[in-house]
Amino acid sequence: MPSRLGPAVPTTASTSPTPPEAAPATVTTPRIASVSSTTFDATPVLRPGAPSLTAEVDPTRITWARVERGQLFVDGLSWDDVTQGAVGNCYLLSALSAVAATSPEVLTERIRHVGGGVYEVRFFEKTRTGPREIAVRVDGTLPLEDGERVYGGAREARELWVSLVEKAFAAWQGGYEVINQGGFPEDTFYALTGRKSDYVGDLQRARASRVWSLMEAATKDGRPMTAGTWLQADFEADYEAVGLVEGHAYSLLGVSDVGGERTVTLRNPWGTTEFGADGRDDGVFTMSFDAFRRYFGDLTIVRADAAA
Repeated sequence: MPSRLGPAVPTTASTSPTPPEAAPATVTTPRIASVSSTTFDATPVLRPGAPSLTAEVDPTRITWARVERGQLFVDGLSWDDVTQGAVGNCYLLSALSAVAATSPEVLTERIRHVGGGVYEVRFFEKTRTGPREIAVRVDGTLPLEDGERVYGGAREARELWVSLVEKAFAAWQGGYEVINQGGFPEDTFYALTGRKSDYVGDLQRARASRVWSLMEAATKDGRPMTAGTWLQADFEADYEAVGLVEGHAYSLLGVSDVGGERTVTLRNPWGTTEFGADGRDDGVFTMSFDAFRRYFGDLTIVRADAAA
């Protein structure tokens, strides 16, 4: 059974302590390939008003406003745009970053400004007969505290696409507090691509050759992947000491095998805090395959066959 991921949210200041084994500094850039989705006709659903806020936020300090000089995309769409805010939805943002890494066109085709300050984001909903497209429309206002975004955003302050996908997803699901309860990356992958995913749990006990083959094939095909850490209570090592976060979903950007040295490259959706203490504090890191199987508990990979 997949672990429900998402309660951890980024802190205002973070560091990445030195792990017991050094992580390679080279970042593997994933090959960009399309995850095609069947196009469906959908009647847009306008969600009036703002999604309810998370319980931890003081509503008296929140102003709903548009970002000054905001643009849907700034210099295109990138996996590194995604940064998680004060909501426990790593399952959503890690999957969003993973799809942006492998198939940015899937996202650019599903997010658009329809005029009058209103944006439409299209998701896929599971039905007994297959994926059904849901078009959610929201306005461009975002919850701000002291002029800063409270929830997910992009590294470029003017860029809106991450915040709007998150807002539309929250509106669709019933509010920010609903998506703050944790979730499963495979559900997000389905919502974004209309495709099911393969799930591998307990990576320490799973056959290493199978785990590597699945990740290697997905890297070659350009299919999105995420990996989740254990809850600390279920794991003997100290995550904080090595720069990782417990019960947290990470984008898996790809794998590499150079001269028999197998490595895995991942990204923290916080956009900070990574294994390896490389000094960049950008959330991206590369670790050995053995270390990956030690520290990560599960793996989610979008299937190659859209009909599967």
